[in-house]
Amino acid sequence: MKDFLTPSKIGLLALISLYCENVVPVTSTVPILSFLISHVLPKDASSTTTSQVNPAAKAGGPMIPLEEFERVLSVLPSASGFPGRSVWDWHAEKMWSINSLDALFAFFEEINKYLPKTAADIQREDDQGIVRWPGPENRVFLSRSSPLGAFIRRAQLAFSRMQIHDSVALWKRLILYRQSSLPDRRRRHSAATDLSFDAVLGDMNLGWDDNLTNTLYGDLLDGDAEPASLTSMDEIERLLEFQVEKMQKMGTRVPEELRDRFRNFLSGDTPAPNLSHYVKFMAGWGLPVFGDNIPLVFENILKSSHLNLTKNMTNGVAAQMSMQSSLWARLGVTHLAWSHCEIFDECYSEQATLHDALKMTCRSASILVQKGCYDEGLAKMESVDRECLRTLKNYQLWTVFTGLFRLKRELFRNNLEAAEYLLGQLRSPDIQDPDTHFEFEVLYIDYLTRRASYAEALSHLETLASSLKDEDRDIYLRVRLLTLKTFLLDKCGFAPKGFSIAVRAASIAWRARLMPVLWEALCAVSVVLIQLKEFEAAAKVLNAIMPQYLKTDYGALKILECEDVSLSALAYSLLVDAHMGQAGEAEAESPRRIERLTRASELTDCAFGEYSRIEEVQKQCEMMSKKATIMHLMNEYVLANDYAAKYLELRKGLVHGIL
Repeated sequence: MKDFLTPSKIGLLALISLYCENVVPVTSTVPILSFLISHVLPKDASSTTTSQVNPAAKAGGPMIPLEEFERVLSVLPSASGFPGRSVWDWHAEKMWSINSLDALFAFFEEINKYLPKTAADIQREDDQGIVRWPGPENRVFLSRSSPLGAFIRRAQLAFSRMQIHDSVALWKRLILYRQSSLPDRRRRHSAATDLSFDAVLGDMNLGWDDNLTNTLYGDLLDGDAEPASLTSMDEIERLLEFQVEKMQKMGTRVPEELRDRFRNFLSGDTPAPNLSHYVKFMAGWGLPVFGDNIPLVFENILKSSHLNLTKNMTNGVAAQMSMQSSLWARLGVTHLAWSHCEIFDECYSEQATLHDALKMTCRSASILVQKGCYDEGLAKMESVDRECLRTLKNYQLWTVFTGLFRLKRELFRNNLEAAEYLLGQLRSPDIQDPDTHFEFEVLYIDYLTRRASYAEALSHLETLASSLKDEDRDIYLRVRLLTLKTFLLDKCGFAPKGFSIAVRAASIAWRARLMPVLWEALCAVSVVLIQLKEFEAAAKVLNAIMPQYLKTDYGALKILECEDVSLSALAYSLLVDAHMGQAGEAEAESPRRIERLTRASELTDCAFGEYSRIEEVQKQCEMMSKKATIMHLMNEYVLANDYAAKYLELRKGLVHGIL
């Protein structure tokens, strides 16, 4: 209980006493009560009511700066009997009236007078012969079971259970807390000095140079008080609960500045709550994850698993499984990411909240779409229970993911009219998840590229890159933007300008051990090398990542370990170009030329198969055109004509758009 009381809670008690003494006029009753309730009640209980009553309640939070009291109370006039003074003036006077440790004890004894006496109290006073005098007629009494009454009772209980050294620590924290209002007090009270916080020092005519003063308050002179000294375990717990809720429900990243403040809170004298281990795990995966920190991420995963099991925190399992799935996906081990989604669906879906279950469904559907299984992914989204979509938040999440899946499919089909319609629909809901919002922006850039609006696409990409840099977003997204810029420069005919960008992206991805974006960055490097006619170097770069093959259920086809069909198709296609370039450099009819053409023909079939899985019609046409050209160069004229006919057939099936 000693970890409950803080200087800001004493400020709330002082405001309650002013309300009970009728210092607050009737016109200010609603704002005052809204402000009090927003800070006294738990967040979930007060957020849906008090914030709708008065804007002052929007400041609801566990820690209340003294400036917040001034902002809310200075605009409220006091009762008619006190002209020219605001409620803030009386609140400051009340706070400074606690001018000694003894006055602090007296303050907590006096606040009991605002509560009606219990039958046991009355019986005890009668037995002791104590005469009960009626209180002031204008005093407001609070019900003992009301939110304000319960707050007073809990504060009194916490103070009564404090050891003397804890009481002294609270007194010193109160001195630090209200010190910012000293200049204002000096303007109103000319006799106020730097030692006005303790009336005993003034009565004894002591100064800062006296030994007694230095012994009692010497630690206040250094000005290096820890931020945690003004917080309690109760407030830190509420802050951590808020942070975990945001990260679990919305995937929100914690800004660096706020993360440093949390670290300072947890490094103070206040014992770190168990929930802090869970917060470290939640933040560990979504901040810039460099290779040296990967063991730490897994260590935090084990800690969170232990916490969930020992404390029976079933509501935390869903978030943990989601984070593990995301971690494996970023490390390029997609089958483990899929396994975690399946384990959650089989074992933990009934214990999780509807929102967490929906997020895991969206993640597993995303993996299916990444493999080119659009129908299966959309069917998984359609299988979501309609009761889950009754809330606006869940419905928006479901709508955004379903729309993104369909948008990607229409873009690959080159159905730009349908894609434009879906883009307009997806701009309406507020996409709060950063990864999902980034995916939408990337698809919009892809749409502009397919429209041949390269200047607009490049401008939009630069805007997106600057926003990620300003907000210190994670490296995974920033590396993807670097590779995307390289591909866009290649389409604009300025591939050499993207070489340093692609190499930088590959270097960052390697240090961070982010395998999928590393493969993509190396593909971007190969694009530039091919444009520079460095075909052998491009082939070496691509062959370095091709051993990451895994056999799948799709027969003879092989895909990269990260199971991104679009990425594997791109790698095959670039290898085709690299081998064709080497064949062009070889002598006519030479064994090397025939070998390279044969290898290019095989890789063209692989690329065509991958592009067929994701329904990328434009690239299918391109592969058929290359296949016909290869057959012609190998003097297989009949096969060349057959592939040319298939190419024309595919072109006829293309949805009208920019080729």
